[in-house]
Order: sequence, then structure tokens, then C-alpha cells
Amino acid sequence: MAGFLSKLTGGNEPEENFNNEEIFDTDINYSVDEIIEDNNQISLSIDAFEDEDNIYIKAFIPSVEPKDIDIDISRDTVTISGERSSVEEISNDQYFQKELSWGKFSKRILLPKEIDIENIKASAHNGTLTLKLPKTDKDRKVKVKIGG
Repeated sequence: MAGFLSKLTGGNEPEENFNNEEIFDTDINYSVDEIIEDNNQISLSIDAFEDEDNIYIKAFIPSVEPKDIDIDISRDTVTISGERSSVEEISNDQYFQKELSWGKFSKRILLPKEIDIENIKASAHNGTLTLKLPKTDKDRKVKVKIGG
């Protein structure tokens, strides 16, 4: 028996084409550990911009020592990770307002151009991490002499 939707659209009712088991037959590429890890991480705010020769990344890292920051770089990706740890032991029931974030952070930034990973500069000042990433010159040509 045709329902209202099939009369209106000329098609089948949604329930006729829907198999409840299909919901559970999908492949999910995330493990539970990955989902939990992402939910436990705090946010890392960044600005990323470029000029003709360089890409710059600035990240707010207040209360994090430079030695506690890991920066992993490939030619087209930068990953900044670390942990912001509270040194004070205050129980949650003592707070009447709590806005500061403590814990692990990680941010992966895809770069618009390949970079020269041998000449990267990093500095930290007043809670701001700055990365200067020189762009590679793909059009640069070098003559190679064959040794004898």
C-alpha cells in the first residue's frame, strides 16, 4: 500500500528501503582510544600566515616551558604538542569559577607550501611560540658537476 510520501514523490516510503542492520555495518576508522585522547586534549590557539619567503606560525602557550613543547615538522605539516600542567593542587569543590585549561594539547597544521626543514627558527616569548618556516624554492636549479 502506497503511503503519503510515495504518492507525493512517486517513490518508495523511506521505511521500505531502510535496513536497521546497515547502521552497524559501517567501517569506522577511529579507535576508542583515539576518540578519548582527542576529547581529553585542550585547545591550542594559533595564527598561521605567510609572506613571499616564509610561513609563520604563532601559538599561545601560556604556562608551558619551551622544554615541554614538542614540534614535529615535515615538508608540508607541523604538529605542536605538549602539556600545560597546573602546579597548584586545588580541589574542584573549592572553585567558584574555573576557566583556565590544563592538560595535553596537540595541533596539526597543514602547510600551503613545502618548507625547508633544515632552516626553521623557533622562539618563545611571553607565552607565545613563534615558528619561522622558510619556503622551499622548487624553481631553483643547481648545476651538478660530475666528478672523475
